[in-house]
Amino acid sequence: MMLYATTLMIDDFAVPYQVYKEGNRLFFKPMALVQNGAAPLFWVAEIGGLWEPMNIQDEQFKAQIKDNIAQHQAEVRAGR
Repeated sequence: MMLYATTLMIDDFAVPYQVYKEGNRLFFKPMALVQNGAAPLFWVAEIGGLWEPMNIQDEQFKAQIKDNIAQHQAEVRAGR
């Protein structure tokens, strides 16, 4: 089930994402490509009450994802 739509910044490009809830994970699916290639498709798992991005290595992007989830906490909680 789609929880919300959002935009994340990747290499100075605004990339729209749809966020889905699947079990105890959030799935971020890009709705567009960034200019220099594909936008990442990724999961975020709830571990010990904290959301942790999976298969993402960039610490700044991880922080952006966590901030985004916190901003959409009402949608995330409603999806439980």
